Amino acid sequence: PLHKVTNKTKHHRHEFKWGPDQQHSFDEFKRILTTYPLFLEYPDSSTPFVLTTDASGIGIGGILRQDT
Repeated sequence: PLHKVTNKTKHHRHEFKWGPDQQHSFDEFKRILTTYPLFLEYPDSSTPFVLTTDASGIGIGGILRQDT
């Protein structure tokens, strides 16, 4: 459901619709990102953070990490 909402290209545009299926998928995505085993521990304030980013004409992304 989330891919269908966000998958837009120059040649294929559709109306943005957010319904119960998209909300459920988004809530599940947030849960996966913020719980074990993906989110293993709290940040260590004595260790540097590394922010890696990337962008193109159609999207952006980023990763915030710490080496342990």
